[in-house]
Amino acid sequence: MSYVGGRRKQRERRLVELDEGFQINWDKSELMPVYLKQNSSTLKSVPFKIAEDRFTYLGVTVTRKPERGAVSTLYQTLLSQEVVSTEKYRTEWETELGMPITEEFWETCLRNIHRCSVNVRLNLIQFKVVHRLHYSKVKVNKMYSSVSALCNKCKNQPGTLTHQFWTCPNLHSFWTSIFDFYSKAFDKQLKPDPLVAILGSTGDTNLNYGSDKWPVFLGAVLAKKLILRFWKSDAVPTFEMWLREV
Repeated sequence: MSYVGGRRKQRERRLVELDEGFQINWDKSELMPVYLKQNSSTLKSVPFKIAEDRFTYLGVTVTRKPERGAVSTLYQTLLSQEVVSTEKYRTEWETELGMPITEEFWETCLRNIHRCSVNVRLNLIQFKVVHRLHYSKVKVNKMYSSVSALCNKCKNQPGTLTHQFWTCPNLHSFWTSIFDFYSKAFDKQLKPDPLVAILGSTGDTNLNYGSDKWPVFLGAVLAKKLILRFWKSDAVPTFEMWLREV
């Protein structure tokens, strides 16, 4: 039994489960009672069996075979529950990237999460990246000191999120090839930019129009999807793999 509750960490865990291919088994789900005064009209609008009139979390059975629409349903339900400040994530990205991220730019990055693709699974990848939900080697090392904080791929530098998604030298050729591809496609020079690749906004590039920027943003999400496929491995994705995804 898993739980979707009001706490952010619980919601994050459910998003991780969905991204890894789990399915919420709605038929065996149940609204679990707790004796508090909170009542959620959003959850009550979904056809679950209510165990008691008062509840604050939802017990659901998780299985492996995805059912059409299950990801979209829970994704939208989770996002609609409450507005949580993302200032912490903005400042953490600022620190790691070593560049300022204005509030206006950050708000654009947040809006672009839901615009980069019509595929909710790709939106979910970008959501998790922007909100720093992936476990970097540095983060795992803080929880388990026996685990090295060094990157699995280069084995030379601390595995921060920025390093594992962008600055690892083993990923240099991968990202360079992707930006070269779009430079040729749009007949304009697109300099590799972490603000585009990681956060999904225009950065210092000359991507001024939707016809240019949305294909690049989508390509960046597909690149991160491949990087995550090899997240715990010393292997790296290739440009040919990316082309097949596109």
